[in-house]
Amino acid sequence: MKTFLLTLLVFIQLFSFAIADELLFVQAIWRHGDRTPAATYPTDPYINYSWPQGWGALTFKGMEQHLHLGKRLRDRYVAQLGFISSEYNSSEVYIRSTDVDRTLMSAMSNMVGMFPGSPGDFPDDQDWPVSGNKYGWVPVPIHTVNIIDDYVLIPDLPCNRQDELHELGKETPEYQQLSENMTDFLDLVRNETGLPLLDLGYLPAILDALAVEDEYGLSLPDWVVQNWTDSGKTVYDVMNETSNIVGYWSNGLKLEPMEGIDFSIEIPKLRGGPLLWTLIDNMQQKLYCVDNPTDVENCTLFGNLKYYAYSGHDVTIASLFSALGFKMTNWNEDGFPKYSSCVTVELWRTENKTNYVKFMYFPPDQDTADMTDSVSNCGKTCTLESLKNRSQIYNPLPDIQTLYSFADTEIDLDNNKTTGADDLQYSTIPTGTKSFHDYLPVNLTGVGVIIGFAIIGILIILWCFCLDREQNKEMHINHGKESKQLLISTISHPDDV
Repeated sequence: MKTFLLTLLVFIQLFSFAIADELLFVQAIWRHGDRTPAATYPTDPYINYSWPQGWGALTFKGMEQHLHLGKRLRDRYVAQLGFISSEYNSSEVYIRSTDVDRTLMSAMSNMVGMFPGSPGDFPDDQDWPVSGNKYGWVPVPIHTVNIIDDYVLIPDLPCNRQDELHELGKETPEYQQLSENMTDFLDLVRNETGLPLLDLGYLPAILDALAVEDEYGLSLPDWVVQNWTDSGKTVYDVMNETSNIVGYWSNGLKLEPMEGIDFSIEIPKLRGGPLLWTLIDNMQQKLYCVDNPTDVENCTLFGNLKYYAYSGHDVTIASLFSALGFKMTNWNEDGFPKYSSCVTVELWRTENKTNYVKFMYFPPDQDTADMTDSVSNCGKTCTLESLKNRSQIYNPLPDIQTLYSFADTEIDLDNNKTTGADDLQYSTIPTGTKSFHDYLPVNLTGVGVIIGFAIIGILIILWCFCLDREQNKEMHINHGKESKQLLISTISHPDDV
């Protein structure tokens, strides 16, 4: 019996390996690396400080962070899964950045870690720069668009509708109560910073300047490090806690609906909806090209594409998280995603052509984590169809440019859509037909599959032989002796990835 169970376990493992799900497409969204302060306040003692490369610039530390992130991504998608080619292949990889120096440079640094180069990848010239592995540096193109047109990666573009929602948010009981409780605190910060019109919304920017200055060893002003009343917390601590709350509100989280407006839907629709639906649309395009390999005209980009990466900002990722239904701005933590944090969106296909999505998180100071369970209303196995259905309420219809210009707009809460907007849907891309074998990884097709099933057949024969011997042996066993029983409720096998 033991032989049978062991053989059955081997059979299940081999069979599950032979029909392993196939990874079709990966999209990555990361935050740039460490930077200098992006803004400051009038009385900042370091307002004239000579930051390397100026304000809001990527630092050496930021470059290094993305070098390491590139290595982590290479480890998963090149070394572990064998999905992306070891050497840079322009038909497999497309990198897109916001048109900001620190995100462009972060993408470049990331690619050094992702594709460190190997002989034959670069000119045979002694003056060619060397990468970390002592081989030549491989230049990878980074694409971008005009900032004012980047609705996908920059959720803070001028938007009448978003401005209106944020103003309405200031009328909520939550905002009013916190403002009242923070009156004395805000008076202190106004006086010390020289910002007479300061309200709660200014605190995150002030905190950012202070945090960067502290990170680089600059002494913070006395008023920042002093205790606030008898709370036992410094002004800096209170500012940090309050900024986290403001961060939630700016993404539509932790605010009750008001005047028929559900902030948890309407704000994420504007901020994270464009990116979420771009990711979904990209996956649909990829599936179409997988199922229609001869349609070269419509699959110029996606035909062989395996990896599409976006280099953005903390608000880029936080806004996506809100549209995924996460309850916190950094997945399961307060605050915004840290420098060089990265989300990957993996598109998988099962043997029966069920397409599902995995959301992976690469925080800089933690192990890689699977966040798929946290996506609202999508289930542990988040199929692409389920993702589309649960994401309809965040679909920026009729298009994001039009929606951004809306103001004083009535909301249809029953359907969570903007009243008067055409009820347009993302077009369903036709699917072709392919056999299961067309979706097997290369190392499992053809001879590999035949050999696999041949081994399984041999194991079955051996099992039958062993079972026959065990049955003969049992005839000589003392029937009065109690036999031990093995109860197996479930047999698990390794995860598909």
